Amino acid sequence: MGISGMNFAVAESGAIGLVTNEGNARMVTTLPRVHVAIAGLDKLIPNLEVALTALQVLPRNATAQRLTAYATFMAGAGECRACEDNKKIMHVVFLDNGRTEIARDPLFSQIFRCVRCGACANVCPVFRLVGGHKMGYIYIGAIGLILTYFFHGKDKAKVLCQNCVGCESCKNVCAGGIDLPRLIREIRSRLTEEQGGGVEGTLMAAVMKNRKMFHSLLKFASYAQKPFTGGTQFQRHLPAIFLGKHGFKALPAIANEAFRDRWAKIAPRVATPRYRVAIFGGCAQDFVYPEQLEACVKVLGARGVAVEYPMTQTCCGLPLEMMGQRKTSVDVAKQNLDAFDASKYDAIITLCASCASHLKHVYPHILEGKADAARVAGQKFLDQNEAAREIELNVGAIVVATGWKPYDVTNLANLGAGKVKNCVTNMQLERLASPFGPTGGKIVRPTDGRRPKRIAFVQCAGSRDQNHLNYCSYICCMATLKQCQYICEQYPETQISVFYIDLRAPGRYVKVLDKVKAAPNVRFIKGKVADVAQAADDNVTVTVEDAIRGEKLHLDYDMVVLATGMQPSLATDSLPLPLPLDEDGFVMGGEEAGIFAAGCARMPLDVMRTAQSGTAAALKAVQTVKGR
Repeated sequence: MGISGMNFAVAESGAIGLVTNEGNARMVTTLPRVHVAIAGLDKLIPNLEVALTALQVLPRNATAQRLTAYATFMAGAGECRACEDNKKIMHVVFLDNGRTEIARDPLFSQIFRCVRCGACANVCPVFRLVGGHKMGYIYIGAIGLILTYFFHGKDKAKVLCQNCVGCESCKNVCAGGIDLPRLIREIRSRLTEEQGGGVEGTLMAAVMKNRKMFHSLLKFASYAQKPFTGGTQFQRHLPAIFLGKHGFKALPAIANEAFRDRWAKIAPRVATPRYRVAIFGGCAQDFVYPEQLEACVKVLGARGVAVEYPMTQTCCGLPLEMMGQRKTSVDVAKQNLDAFDASKYDAIITLCASCASHLKHVYPHILEGKADAARVAGQKFLDQNEAAREIELNVGAIVVATGWKPYDVTNLANLGAGKVKNCVTNMQLERLASPFGPTGGKIVRPTDGRRPKRIAFVQCAGSRDQNHLNYCSYICCMATLKQCQYICEQYPETQISVFYIDLRAPGRYVKVLDKVKAAPNVRFIKGKVADVAQAADDNVTVTVEDAIRGEKLHLDYDMVVLATGMQPSLATDSLPLPLPLDEDGFVMGGEEAGIFAAGCARMPLDVMRTAQSGTAAALKAVQTVKGR
């Protein structure tokens, strides 16, 4: 007996269709005398025309092929001389397993448009890094998370929901046009309503629902944080009770004076305005980075734009949605709608991309009733029928802050990337160390979940290499030092080896380097790693030359971490701007044309220096506009 699945079940003809790249399905469907084909009810389609459409969409979206290597259609049992009547025996089994429940759900029924191409998994920043086998339950990207809720249990789905960061990349690539992020948010909401949101979520929701209390607590925090900031814009020395095992991390400090408290002093007075706009501040710009909003107001005022800042506005509500606190999220949304009078403004402006996305794309879905729907549609930032168009703006300056992306480790074949088991990147290790990650913060081997007793860090993986990134990525050394502390705190007896060319810990970071060097279980070996290979028992062999002793070493480890570097986002992209780039993709000019590059668009930088660079670029832009 051969058992197969089905990609299509054509009701019109009774045919079934299978799609593979290897042809393995043909063996189980042709050799045995009995063929059992199993599929969910959602695989049943009306006719061959629909099947052929899906047959084109699936490979193009999944593997960029025009057609898969093997597409097989069978209409009934075929001939078989081994059977008494020369006919094979064929059984078609349809599974429900919650599918009729999905079909009756007006929101979730759209998932039946899924062709299982896997594109949502390919673009998911979490799934791409750590896969689906260490997430508490096996799933395949965004669609797998949603199907787990219906097919495999709500408890398993609750664990998986923590992985979604709300980037909406899956929505942009879905061949079926499924609103995957919305469905994930809805699952969070239903789980919270059914099972409760926990003490932290409930308390947070209660605070954020009360705008005055929320803002008062933020102002109080701006005073309470002073012992931990040292007069800087960062909280650097929080006690362990606040940050657990990550007390050495720096967090942005709350501003001494919120933007709403500055507004009366900086509000522009425009006699004959060209436009009238309102600013939606959001939590970050209002209470953490008010100088950004202040710069925005100055630029707008200088260009003859009348600006208002409604004081009754509050958080957009995105954190509440991410926690599944739907009722409170709706209450907060209504507060913001009450704060803005759309009839008075030509537009509503926000500097926060997360706020903008939430206001425009989520508010229309969560607000109920015709009255609320009409209010949402009336807001300028919530035009649901807005068509794609080109906008020509006359601006005095442009700030390019395109950021960076991790170097593609699949290029590092000699270092085992993508082929050697228990060889991970520093980004993957960071995910393992996260308390909200697949292992609950436990650093274990991906293959078997065991505690690693020997770990090696390979520095400059792809950086300072003429065949890859011909420069120092700057952040890799500090990332390794931080992760060494993760391991030392969890496993004081685990032996750690760090293979390096040079160690760069600028400024005060040298204290972190000294602390890690002093750890008895950490050893630093100066030398460039030449090869990372698979060893017995899923161990990893590192080949390296000790530059100090002049010895070639072959050392075995339970786990190897590649300290991969950064490359600018523009390295493989281009902008329609007169923007000169160097051979590595970093911006190397443009200021004479009023274009200012910020952060990692200019050079590799850490978070602190990126913030400084962004502030400098914004000030230059403001000065350029003001000077004109």
